[in-house]
Amino acid sequence: MNLIYILFSAVAENIELGAIDAARNLLSRVEELAESVKNIVSYAEIIHKLSDFYLELGDYEKAKGVIERLIERLSTIDAEGKDFKIKYLRAVSQATLLKIYYEKGILREDLLIDTKRVYEELAEEKGLVDYLLDYILSLYIPIRLAEGKKRELKLELPKL
Repeated sequence: MNLIYILFSAVAENIELGAIDAARNLLSRVEELAESVKNIVSYAEIIHKLSDFYLELGDYEKAKGVIERLIERLSTIDAEGKDFKIKYLRAVSQATLLKIYYEKGILREDLLIDTKRVYEELAEEKGLVDYLLDYILSLYIPIRLAEGKKRELKLELPKL
């Protein structure tokens, strides 16, 4: 795990120095190492950081790919959606994927609706304002995109 964080530091330094190919090579190595991380929360954290770096480098396909694989892994771990922690990680990851699509100028209504559903379930299960706030923030950019395209999406806030 420490090696991964050292590699992330090296990636940031390479990007700062303009050594983009070296940064991409290091990111590929981090991707390989991440697969051996057993703790799903740590794995998700690493994948989100990878996605951030790929976005910084303008590689939307790589960013999208790592997040999609994370979502698949989370769905495999908790196929029935009963584990709160996994459901929360999935919702955050789906919101990240929505933002990646937004960066490319694409609105994925199916993903938006599913993310909304998962956040509603989280809010109902725990009844905490934090989840409602996360829900609103995660949907803000895609909703703004939808409004910009003069499209109407009927989204209701979860009732606490």
